[in-house]
Amino acid sequence: MERFKIIKLALALVSLSTSLVAADEYVYETDSPVIAIGDVHGAYTELLSLLQGIGLIDESGHWVGGETHLVSLGDLVDRGPDSKSAMDLMMQLQAEAPASGGRVHVLLGNHELMNIGGDLRDVSESEYRALGGPEGHRQAFSENGEYGAWLRRLPVAIQINDSLFAHGGLSSLAGKTLEEVNGDFWQAAGNAISEGQKLQSTGLLPSNRSLLDPLNVDEIPEVLQSWQDATRSKFIGLNSVVWYRGNVSCHPLIEEQNVRTVLAQHGARRIIVGHTPTRSREIETRYDGRVVAIDTGMLAS
Repeated sequence: MERFKIIKLALALVSLSTSLVAADEYVYETDSPVIAIGDVHGAYTELLSLLQGIGLIDESGHWVGGETHLVSLGDLVDRGPDSKSAMDLMMQLQAEAPASGGRVHVLLGNHELMNIGGDLRDVSESEYRALGGPEGHRQAFSENGEYGAWLRRLPVAIQINDSLFAHGGLSSLAGKTLEEVNGDFWQAAGNAISEGQKLQSTGLLPSNRSLLDPLNVDEIPEVLQSWQDATRSKFIGLNSVVWYRGNVSCHPLIEEQNVRTVLAQHGARRIIVGHTPTRSREIETRYDGRVVAIDTGMLAS
């Protein structure tokens, strides 16, 4: 009974009956089951219970899901006690699933973006301890670090059959392929981080400052302008795919046509998102099922 309670109330689960044929790096077609989970936020024990309860991993934590496609919608990290183990598990399952024809798709969330950009406001003390303190954490999430290198390879939006998946939501996909959406995001994020690191190396930005948050001032020294412009890119800002909440929160008069336009362009029937916790703490839908919100609050606290 506890497993079913976890699945219903504490976790976000969507099972879509839908063999793997990849049309491109971000678009997949499959006849196998597709299961999506929302924001984990370091709740590793609950994540194990969920994946074991639905038969995707065995008691030792190894993949037994066959040809199933598992989609993690991002925000594995921050707030909770064991983000490191959650990432380790997903990295392991990504490597194991293809042997039986399965696939594990891990999308980047805004909290992963925050960590690689040096915004550590939600890192728990237990996470610092697991990674050897703040300096160990920074190294682990750096471009050459174990987690930083992995995260920088993750997509921010994919499509499986007639479902689009993104962490936050899709506000500006109209007219863009998923390859372009993912490329624009990573180019913008990489540019902001690179420009910020140059300034940190010369002491113009503090070493512990987020490299993705612009200075909240009207005028800044010219030497900071390139970095300031980079941080204000629409591709990594509040309307980007990892931050946008409009699919779940905006009034239908504002949002519904945007959703219809994006879905029509991609030949999709629905978009499945995390990021914004549902009020009921159960899976919710909007616009006759065109938006499925699955962040039901895995991290109970």
